Amino acid sequence: RTAAASFVAGAAKQTMEFDYGFDELAVALSYGVYMGQEPPKGGPAPVAAPVKAAKAPKPAKKDDDDDLFADMDFGDDDDEPAKPAMSLAEKAKAAKAAKAAKKKKEKIEKSQVVIEVKPWEADADLPALYRKICAEVVPEGLQWGEAFNLEEVGFGIKKLVMSCVIEDEKVMTDDFLEPIGEMEDDVQSVDMLTMNRL
Repeated sequence: RTAAASFVAGAAKQTMEFDYGFDELAVALSYGVYMGQEPPKGGPAPVAAPVKAAKAPKPAKKDDDDDLFADMDFGDDDDEPAKPAMSLAEKAKAAKAAKAAKKKKEKIEKSQVVIEVKPWEADADLPALYRKICAEVVPEGLQWGEAFNLEEVGFGIKKLVMSCVIEDEKVMTDDFLEPIGEMEDDVQSVDMLTMNRL
């Protein structure tokens, strides 16, 4: 019984080894490998070896500076680029131009007007007439001169020559000539001699 049992056990072991070897042979043939040669014709079709999926590249490590400014809003890229800063020379030139423009705007255009006033009589008090005109004819923007002249007309009659400075935007010549002409008791006529822009 012992020899028979040993025989049976040995046969079973060989059978298991044969089955295991046959399975290995089938797997080798399925991958097209059999002792370094092509599988025999008529054998099972080779099965492609499984391809390992490529590992996704690891994300690049963010720089600390990128993280620092990641949440900051710098505006749209389509915005108009900022103008370059002006140099000191350009700033000085611009300031000078602005000052000149302001001065020009603030400058008031003025003119000097010389008039002559003729009285009715030779014995007319022309200095008193001068003071009267300066006191009563005073439109805004007009300034009478501090001096006057008496010039001979003829037949002993003299005329009063006086001047004034006016602001062109505020005063017209009629604004002071007409009021003087309306002094009919003292004034025979009044005329403008010259007018010059200052």
